[in-house]
Order: sequence, then structure tokens, then C-alpha cells
Amino acid sequence: MSKLGLATTTSLFALTICVAGPAAGYAAEAATTSDEGAEVGELIVTAQKRAQRLTEVPAAVSAVSGERLEAERVQSLQQIDGKVPSFRFVRFNLSDAHLNIRGIGSSPDGAAIDRSVAIFIDDVYIGRAAAAASDIFDLERVEVLRGPQGTLYGKNVVGGAINYVTPTPDGAFRARVRAGIGNLGQREAAGVVGGGLSERFAASLSGSYRERDGFVTNLSTGNKLEAYEAYTTRGALAYRGARVRARLSVDYALSKGNGQGWFPNATATGAAGITPALMVGITPRAMYVGPDGSQRVETSGVAARVDWDVAGGNVTSITAFRRSDSDISISLFGANVPRKPNGDVNPPQPFGQLNVIDEEADQFSQELRYLWENDAWTVLVGGFFMREEVYRYERTDTITTGTAERLNINDGRTQSTAVFADLTFRPWERLELNAGVRYTRDNRKFGLYHDGTGTQYGQFPRPAPFITSLAHTWTAVTPKASVLYHVTPRINAYALVSRGFKSGGFDGQPNNIPGLDPINSEYVWNYEAGLKGSAADGRVYFEVAAFQMDYTDLQATTTRILSTTPLTTATVLQNAAAARSRGIEATLNAKLGHGFSFDGTLSHLNTRITDSNTRTTIAIGNELGNAPHWSYSGSLGYETPLTPEWGLGANVEYVHVGRTFSTAENVPQGVKSPYGLVNARIRLTSAKGFEFTAWGVNLNDKLYTAYQAAAAAVGGLAQYAPPRTFGVTAGYRW
Repeated sequence: MSKLGLATTTSLFALTICVAGPAAGYAAEAATTSDEGAEVGELIVTAQKRAQRLTEVPAAVSAVSGERLEAERVQSLQQIDGKVPSFRFVRFNLSDAHLNIRGIGSSPDGAAIDRSVAIFIDDVYIGRAAAAASDIFDLERVEVLRGPQGTLYGKNVVGGAINYVTPTPDGAFRARVRAGIGNLGQREAAGVVGGGLSERFAASLSGSYRERDGFVTNLSTGNKLEAYEAYTTRGALAYRGARVRARLSVDYALSKGNGQGWFPNATATGAAGITPALMVGITPRAMYVGPDGSQRVETSGVAARVDWDVAGGNVTSITAFRRSDSDISISLFGANVPRKPNGDVNPPQPFGQLNVIDEEADQFSQELRYLWENDAWTVLVGGFFMREEVYRYERTDTITTGTAERLNINDGRTQSTAVFADLTFRPWERLELNAGVRYTRDNRKFGLYHDGTGTQYGQFPRPAPFITSLAHTWTAVTPKASVLYHVTPRINAYALVSRGFKSGGFDGQPNNIPGLDPINSEYVWNYEAGLKGSAADGRVYFEVAAFQMDYTDLQATTTRILSTTPLTTATVLQNAAAARSRGIEATLNAKLGHGFSFDGTLSHLNTRITDSNTRTTIAIGNELGNAPHWSYSGSLGYETPLTPEWGLGANVEYVHVGRTFSTAENVPQGVKSPYGLVNARIRLTSAKGFEFTAWGVNLNDKLYTAYQAAAAAVGGLAQYAPPRTFGVTAGYRW
């Protein structure tokens, strides 16, 4: 039996047990978003594994309802970049998203290394970065938890966590369809249908499709690069009894495209650098890339959740299997190098690079927790188990006067176990005291075949091929404590201390023997205070948080100085530094009256390397990567009835992201300039269910970098974001 078949059988078995057992009502997870007339702060979230009003969570949480995601045409996680305080999203390729919260994120690749910000789907941990490639559609809400979540969410959440919450089918029938077109050949369609099958069973099915032509001309072939295509589908079956409820869900997503446009936007000194001659005739929208390339990322999963009211509380079991498969072949250079379509250089030129990746990952996880509550106490205890197997093939062909190949084949196996407890005590009506702790044990086994031939541009000769097999175990204790005080029935103040960690691992792309050393876990302590609540009879919601995060054992790919006499270096992934991130975050949502509304966010970050391994190129005083000093967004909306049957809604927003460095090395080639975007939407809605929307993104047609790579020897390489896009959609709700 295949692993997917085994996981499906396990999930169906769990569902069968719960249906056959005693029946019961929905648990804490079965929380719904507020309707349009309710207070913003009344949005119900499950950020602490139980249903709470957003204003009652003693932590910085941004929650966006499904209705708002739909109205603002948020179709991917990348589209909330800059709209959530301190959140940054950049992507090297479709399988390699870099999520960053409060200046904390990471980019290493490999079968035995993880990221610092994790994605969860209905409380299921998603181990691979490829999960961020999936489109967003038919969600109940998205929760962005800022700061370490080590107690309730476990490892790899030192920066924070992102939780997608999907709707649970119920007896109410719902259905809607949507289709649209736009410039750059944009085409999209989506639909969902759901409702009751019987008194106790309900089901839903949704799917979406989106496509866009490229916007960068490959002068080597004449074709357009940066084309994109995405498909998603999700099905769910739910059971609801008097004491038991259960849900079985299955999802699949496919994202694909061709190559990318990497523009050399800085010049290195020296005869071997990017000379002015190589810049002739190229622009950020037209360059010589060689082969067009291809990208394809598939993700799928099946999960069974059972909630059972027993022993005066509620038992929750979540069993899940996830799979991802990524195939990437892209060129990483766009200078004026005459090339044949197969990528050969004729005549030979100083630089060019082709990156080929094939990664397959299987993950099984099981979480079991028990929740008990009364007027004075809330007790949550649980355990977690995960097993992940990853195979990764990565080859980089570097074209100099010939071809230098670097090949890494990884096989990583991770087993993670954890137990946790979280206790909340309410000594009197206006005060809540919380404490929690988690113990995690990670065991990794790592196999590697490395082959490096030739002398790669700007670096020392590669060593002879080698094969290695390594294993290591890491453990961590991640506590938290908080105080929540109800200043008024609508306004709450809180203070929080929490610890998070990112598991240790092994470098998946070592260039040399020193790169085989195990990398220790990252740790962060977070000290935070905030005020959140509503005013003006619920027409205004606000949230302000101030924090300091002390970060140790930062995992970073840097140049290690092996010796100074003679100077010998190696590029390795290592625990390079300690850092501090402090800042202020604010959110404001206001209904201004006469149909007007305003939504705004603001974040200020001050990050600094406070200690550095003297054998690296990360200097004390440097800033963390992707940590703008200032970022903010503002959105002005207007709604009014036109006739008894039709209503009009309009919205214009501005999003500003400040200057950042791409990495903590802070090299000039990695500077990403500040930018501001203007977006707008006009929406017509009918009481009979019809909807028509005209929309525009980047209406000011700002040329800005989506990803900035620092290559000290050849300069900075920039991948630019799409130009102005616009279109129309039409939909119908039953």
C-alpha cells in the first residue's frame, strides 16, 4: 500500500470510530467569523487552540476573515505582504518562499533544515516551504501570529506562525462561482458548493484556477518569462452529533510557470565582474536568460479531525498526511551574453548559471489534545508526533569559460515528538494569568552525495566528490507566560514573555567538508506588551504591540574564515550570530460613517546583530534581512446602496515597504529599495446574488524588486515584481 493510501485509510478509520461512538456538539475550533454588521474585534480566532474573541488573545495576532479576503481579491499569501504588521513575503522560486515576521526568517534549502516561520492548515503543520506556493481560496480566515509560538505550535515558529482556517461544512446550503479576465492574459475561475447530506452529515467541494502570461522578455528565445498558472481543489466531509463531531478533508494544489528574469542591477569591480558591455540592451523587463526554464510545484494532503466531549472537557485528535513535489529548472542570470536556446555560451562569457531542483517530501503527523474549562480555569494539554521524509536533488551549472557543476543529493528523515501544557487562571473577572510549556525532541538522519567539479566563479576550487551519512538529536523547552487585564469590557491590555526555537539540522548544499557540521537550533525570547480593543460602540478596532526579541544561534549561510594565513574561506550554513529585534506594531479598523471606512497598519522595526561568530562575514551592528525600518498600509473604503436591489462598494489602498537588506551580511549588492503601491477596487453587488468587480494592482506601475539576491563577486541580482495589472470579475452566490 502506498503512503498516501495508508494515510487515507488511517483518516477514514478515525472518522469511522468517531461516527460509531457517542455523538456531541461542535468544539472550540468550530468558530465563525462575524458578519458585516458586527464589531471587528468580535472576530473569533483559534490562535491559542481554542475559540476566543480577537481582543481576548494576549498576543499579537492579525486575523483576516474569508469575506475580506474575497472582497480584496487576496489569492495568495504574497498578496498580504505589507498589509500585516511586520510580515514580509519574498520568493526565490515557486518552491522556495521566504516568510519573515519581525525581521526573523530564513532561506536555507535542504532535506534536513527548516524555516523560521511555519504555515499550518487547520492546525496541521506544513514542513516544506513549497506550501506557500498554493493559491488561497474559500477560507474562513487567515491568522498571522506574530512572535514565537513555541508552546502551542512547537518548532520552527521563532518568527511566528500562519494558520489557514478552512470552513467546516454544515447543514446550510452555500454555493458561489466567479470568473474574470485581465491584462497580461489573466484568466481566473473559482467555485464552491456545500451543504447538508443528511441530518448529521455535510460536505463541501471547492476549486479555483488562475493563469497569467509572462511580463519579462527572454532575449535569448523571444518568449515571455514569469508566466504563472495555479489550480486548487479541496473537499470536506463533516459529521455532527450530540457529543462528537468529525471532519475528513482532502486538498490538492498545483502551481507552475516558466523561468524568471534575474537582472544584474549592480556592478562588481575587477575584470571578471559585470562589465558595462554585458549590460547593453537589457532592462528589468528584457534580458538574455538562455533556456526559458520551467517550474512545477504540487502539494496535497488528507486530514481527519475528531472532537469528542468527554470527561468534562473536549478531546481533539488531528491525523494528517502531506505530500509535496517540486521540479524547478531556471536560469539565474540575465546579462547581455549571447546564448543558444540550450544555454550554451557562444562565444564564452564570464558568467551564467542554471539551477535545477527536484524535491519530494512526505509527512505524517498526529496531534492529540485535551481542553477543559470552567469560569476560573482553562487547561490545555497535548502531545504531538511527526515523521517527515525528504529527497532533494539540486544541481547548479555555473558557466565560466566552460561549465562548473555543483551537485547535491539529499535524503533527510526527521522524527519529532513533543508534549505541552497551557494553563489559564482567572482569579477575578478582569484578570487572566496564563503559563505554558512545551518539550520537543527532534531526531534527524541525513544522507548526502556531493559532487563539485571545476573552479566556480569567484570561489575556491571545489573539493573532490564525497558521500556522508549523519545523525543528530536536538531537544528544546519552550515556555511562555502572560497577563491579560480587562481595562474595560471592550479594551484589554496584556504582557507576554515567550520562547521559541527552530530545530537544528544539516546544510543541504555544502560546498566543502566544513559545511557538514551539524547546525544547532535557533532560539528567541520575546518580551511583548500590547493594548487591543474596540471603541465608539464597536465602530473602531485597534491593536498596538511593543516588543523586543532576543535571538541566539542565528542560522545563516555565510562565508566562514577557515584560516587567515593564508586566507582560506568556505561558504557554509552555520550558527553565525546573535541578534535583537525590537519594534512597534499597530492596526486600526474604523467605520467612519456615511458609508466610509478606513483600515490601516503600521510597523517599525529596529534590528541589530548583537554578537557574531568571528569566523563569519556577519558583522556586529548589521541589520537582519528583510526587516524594513518602516512599513505601513492604509485603505479607504466606501459603500452605499444605489437602488433597493443594487449596492456599490469602492476601495483604494496604499502599501509602503521601507528599504531592506536581503541578508544579515548587509552587502551593498543586497539592498532592496523602498517602494509604495496603489491598489483599487470597485464592486457592484445585487440582492439576488450577482457580483461585478473592477480591480487594479500597482496602479502607479512601480518598478520594484520582488527578490534581491546578493552576489558579492558579480553584483546584485534582482527579480522584479509584475507591472500594473487590472481586470474585471463576475460572480454569483446562491
